[in-house]
Formats: sequence, C-alpha cells, structure tokens
Amino acid sequence: GGGGGGGAGPPPAGCATDVIDASLEVHVLLKGLIDLSREVARLQKEAAAVEGRLAKLQAKMAMPEYATKCKPQQQQEDAAKAQGCEGELAAIGRAIAQFEAAA
Repeated sequence: GGGGGGGAGPPPAGCATDVIDASLEVHVLLKGLIDLSREVARLQKEAAAVEGRLAKLQAKMAMPEYATKCKPQQQQEDAAKAQGCEGELAAIGRAIAQFEAAA
C-alpha cells in the first residue's frame, strides 16, 4: 500500500499566505489582526517585482545569441529561475484570492 503524501490543502479561511518561494507557503491566521486590503496591495507589489524579474529573464533568454553565447549551465540556471518566478506568481495569485475571499 502507498500512503498518500502530505499534499498542501487550501489554508483555513482568514489566513494570510506568505510565499517564501515556489514550493513553500506559510499560512498565518490573521483575521481581525491586519488590514486585508493593505495585505493584498503588498502582495500585488510583490507580484509586480517577480513579474519584472521574470520579464528580464525571458527577454535575455529570447535573444538570438543567447543559445550560442551562454554556457549550458547558465541556461539551465536561468530556466530554473524563470520557473521559480512562475511558481511564485501562481502562489501569490492564490494568496491574493484568499485575502479577497476573506475580506
């Protein structure tokens, strides 16, 4: 028999989600302790910063000379960074949705 792994379910209502990185989210019960709209604004600002980093990476990777001039190791690192940014954006999006649902 194969016991199920600890899949991350949705956090309880009224919890704040803090995205540490693409694979780690922290849920803290904050209902009544914080201004939800301010928290959403903070997350949106964070998302914009991540989007900026992702856009820079994608622009760099899209250059015609990128494949020939960059070492394969660098290309792998850049691809991993881009993937991490995408995961972070998805997690931030979920967190914003939770705040808006709790507000």
